[in-house]
Amino acid sequence: MGELQKLLAVAISGQPAPGNSYRDQLALAAQEVLDEPLLRSGSRAVASPTVRNGFVEPAFRYAIADHYSRPADEDWWEEQPQYESLVDYLAGHLADQFSTERPLLLLGHPGAGKSLLTEVLAAQLPTDSFAVVRIPLRSVNTDDELAIQITKELQRTLQKPAADLEELRQECGSCADCIQGGNSLACPHRCRLVVLLDGFDELVQATGVTQSGYLTKIQSFQKRASTLGAPTAVIVTSRTVVADRAEIPAGTAIVKLSEFDDARIERWLSVWNDAHSHISDFKPLAIEGLTSQENAAELARHPLLLLMLAVYLAELGESRLGGANLTQSTLYQRILDRFIDRQVKEKAAPVAEPAEQKRLEAEQRRQLQFAAIGMFNRGRQHITDDELDADLNAFEPRRQQAVAIQAISPAHRVLGDFMFVHNARADRDRRAAYEFLHATFGEYLVSELVMHLLTRLMRHRELEAADPGLHPGHLDDSVLRRVLSHQPLSTRQPTLDFAREAADRLTPDNRRSLLATITEVLQANFGRPDVSDELYNPLPYSPVRRRACYMANLTLLRVQLDGAPVPINELIGTTSRNSWERFVRLWRAGLDPQAWTSVINALGPDDEGLRLTRNRNPWHPDVNEADLIGDRYSAAKLLAGGHASGASADPWTYSDLKALEQLALIQATYSGTPYLRGLLPYDINMFEELLGSPEPLRGGVRRTILTLLARISEGLPEPYVARLLARALPPPAGYSLGPELAAIAVAKPSMLDEFPTLGGLISNVENGNAAMVVALLWSADRYVAEPARGELLKLRNDIDRRLANEMPFEFNPGYFAPEYVTYLRVERPQHWIRQPLTHLLFRDLEPNSLTSITPVDALYVAETWPSEEFPQAYLAARDTKPEPGTDLLKILRTLASAG
Repeated sequence: MGELQKLLAVAISGQPAPGNSYRDQLALAAQEVLDEPLLRSGSRAVASPTVRNGFVEPAFRYAIADHYSRPADEDWWEEQPQYESLVDYLAGHLADQFSTERPLLLLGHPGAGKSLLTEVLAAQLPTDSFAVVRIPLRSVNTDDELAIQITKELQRTLQKPAADLEELRQECGSCADCIQGGNSLACPHRCRLVVLLDGFDELVQATGVTQSGYLTKIQSFQKRASTLGAPTAVIVTSRTVVADRAEIPAGTAIVKLSEFDDARIERWLSVWNDAHSHISDFKPLAIEGLTSQENAAELARHPLLLLMLAVYLAELGESRLGGANLTQSTLYQRILDRFIDRQVKEKAAPVAEPAEQKRLEAEQRRQLQFAAIGMFNRGRQHITDDELDADLNAFEPRRQQAVAIQAISPAHRVLGDFMFVHNARADRDRRAAYEFLHATFGEYLVSELVMHLLTRLMRHRELEAADPGLHPGHLDDSVLRRVLSHQPLSTRQPTLDFAREAADRLTPDNRRSLLATITEVLQANFGRPDVSDELYNPLPYSPVRRRACYMANLTLLRVQLDGAPVPINELIGTTSRNSWERFVRLWRAGLDPQAWTSVINALGPDDEGLRLTRNRNPWHPDVNEADLIGDRYSAAKLLAGGHASGASADPWTYSDLKALEQLALIQATYSGTPYLRGLLPYDINMFEELLGSPEPLRGGVRRTILTLLARISEGLPEPYVARLLARALPPPAGYSLGPELAAIAVAKPSMLDEFPTLGGLISNVENGNAAMVVALLWSADRYVAEPARGELLKLRNDIDRRLANEMPFEFNPGYFAPEYVTYLRVERPQHWIRQPLTHLLFRDLEPNSLTSITPVDALYVAETWPSEEFPQAYLAARDTKPEPGTDLLKILRTLASAG
């Protein structure tokens, strides 16, 4: 990251920060992190490289947000291009005025290095040009405006109760000489304020709401800051899985940190080995020792887990991970076993007898499990010492402890010096808070606790069945109910994955017994009254939520741990559809929307009827719920209506609903009479109903009208097209709808005159969709008369030239038009012919898009922009497999001549 200073020093000129200025003090505070150990815990069992030496620059994927973006979807990210130099990108971004207009959203998985990246970035940005404020979002008061949050962080970091954002802005403003010379706006000496907001996902967890407008508020803050003469760049980090909890404004840059490749793992291991070179019995680590096992290799590609694996091997004095069938859960178990063993034998009770040490190890593990479930049940990744003390007292009332470990509070005894936990910055209430160094360790411990409690119940059930002298009764599931009555396990999918791996290791008989135990506990709870828990209340008491959550968790475990579909009578004791529907509806009644969605998306019916399986293809949760209860008719209606209405949090009005009803009728029953001079009376009635209300329509309905018009405008009388456009324009925010609007303009060119904004909306089409628009406008030349043809030609040339100046970009696969390639071949637009990067447009087309290109057009592309990539991909898409060394152009010429 040191290269960042050099690049930005060239890109943005500035002047040294005055001594003792805010900018100077912020930089000094930020630079402290560079000399801290990469392993941040109280342990000194192993050496650790410093952050300065141990930080390895990750690769990243990049996208610009639009309506089609799915930033929480891994499959979508796989479709985005990957880049190697994060330094180059960040330098370019921060040097660009664009960075002061919209926030940059930086995503990554747990342990990807998001927080460390922001710390290093704050320490490395050149102080001549930047003033940097880094804000951990877990510590903010969410009711405060961003300006107040920045001011409070200034006061905390600089230890100045009177520090103020406005004073920092003045330091970043124009210098006195430029102000006197009337050149303040273009002052080359000013510095740029950069705000790093770390942990959007923790903000969501802390508030329990979606924070859908958070990025929009940041954008508004940036706009006001620029107006006040202090342009401000903002970078927001978040876990990838909660990226869908925010409304991402169109045009926002999104970066996702990639996992380490082999070269980066080797670079990191080299630094690790150097840090231990002074230790005589240290065994250097090589990449083969960490990646020979598939599951271990998956962990090693995450920076923080790579650190954990290295620490584990260093403690064992080994250089490689063994075991032919090493699963993630067994690997986590081994790591925890080792560190708990060290925690007890070297620190808590080094002189205790072996039996006592074993007891203390079991107690340490159990208390760590309680810490993990405490975080989980509160819906966040940290827990305060007061909360953990209360939880430990609820699960295990305090008893006399050994003298060696009773001098500190239970929370400190459990977490204070444990390698996986560090004392995080105080939460927003300024209490000491703790978190696992990687969230997945907490998820593993939750799963381990749940499986331990289930196994204990299973053994009790087996004992009762084997001894006729015992009087079987209800299994005492009070501890299990206490643990599982607050958050569904599906909110953290790894907990269910770990539990399933544990069940897979059981013998067939034990697995059947475990599943039967879950069934018995679940059915026994249908008639059991709920009682409040005086000691354990991680969330405010709600009897409906507690019942819904516990029953949902038992259902999830029964289905997820079974390898076969589960009939509903094994869950609820009856095959009654009404009883099953009421049971499923209970989850919606008791759980918050995110928790309910996670449960519904984790379960699904099989094709045989009301038997449950793991849901491998979730739809919208409303559709999933209807499908789950066997109401396929409602599921079909919801699917159709959901696609028609679009997703939005806007409140629905009566006019919206009536309009959507008519749109559904038109979509399904419009007769479409292009060979008659008018509409049928049946069609007229539907359109008049749609146009009847004067009230404005919400975005989703307007979008549906525009997409409908794109299909039917050609056969629809102009007055109706005009009236519908008047209701539907402008398109809703986040939807450019350039191809749809272009199709309307081509079908009814007079609309360009009647609606002056229409041409501008088409011109601003997103780059990935623009090829289809140009192809549409070019094709219209064949049947549109003057003067409309001239208008469409001007529109096409405007878009086309803009595209040529904004290379490189890629076609949106869903909007690729092969006629665009024909246009390039026939018209030979020089601004494309001279553009050396044009071939990149065709680089990542899907096979079905490639096969839609005619051989003549494919030959033109290959000859005009020579490269082996396109001919190889094109021939592969057409199932043509030439021998190595074959002239690919010759094959294309043969295909082209054959027509």
